[in-house]
Amino acid sequence: NGVNFAFIKATEGGDWKDPYYTEALERARKAGIPVLGSYHYLWPDPPNSIEAQVDFWMDHVDAQTPWWKDVPWIWQIDAEEQGLPLVDLTDLTDLAVWAGARHHADYVLVNPLHAAAPTAPMEPSPYLPTSRRFVNPLYLRVEAIQEFAFLPKRGKVRALRNAVRAAAQKSETIDRDSAWKAKRAALKLVYRVPRSAGRELAFEAFKAREGAALDDFAIWCALAEKHSGDWRRWPAGLQHPAGPEVADFARRHPESVDFHRWLQWQLDE
Repeated sequence: NGVNFAFIKATEGGDWKDPYYTEALERARKAGIPVLGSYHYLWPDPPNSIEAQVDFWMDHVDAQTPWWKDVPWIWQIDAEEQGLPLVDLTDLTDLAVWAGARHHADYVLVNPLHAAAPTAPMEPSPYLPTSRRFVNPLYLRVEAIQEFAFLPKRGKVRALRNAVRAAAQKSETIDRDSAWKAKRAALKLVYRVPRSAGRELAFEAFKAREGAALDDFAIWCALAEKHSGDWRRWPAGLQHPAGPEVADFARRHPESVDFHRWLQWQLDE
């Protein structure tokens, strides 16, 4: 029926066991479907520490299927309490270092991080991107950017973070639009911090390396912020990237365009 492999969920948090775990494994084996991973839905927040969840997961899998070590470990991580209320690239780095150093993990499997339109409503699916070359800046950790250390009024960033975190605690779903609105405001503050000579050279080298594709994407993002994420609704003269009105827009909005180049540079770093 076209099924080439399977991941089988085993546990979640510190106390939930999938009642169909063993049955799903056996059915996959009998059908000749390779099981590429037994996975745990990881909750980084208390009351269960990550280490406790790993022990819970391993004990359950070992008890149900003694041959479990033949099945790779897969962790699915939920929203973190650090930074704004979405898992970001700093969280991913911490998870990879912890998994490798403490538990000898060989790899971290990540959903696509491709860019969505920087407008509301932001596309929630990573499988429907605006670009497969560039990355969604929603995954940036503002405080991890070098220039954040030189931001004169960091309290503004903390206020934005705390407001969105408080709202997220009351919501049953991920509010990407509110998170991006706050994170964009914080990133714009950091973008305007003067860069050292070396950092400026690094930014210029990134822009030269990425070339026209980066320019076109940054211009598109700036246009989307002004005219919506659906280019078919833009003024006719702005609907083709090679049009003279598009070039004129880029000349009249250099900071808006450069901001989106800078976001991609931060993601590349």
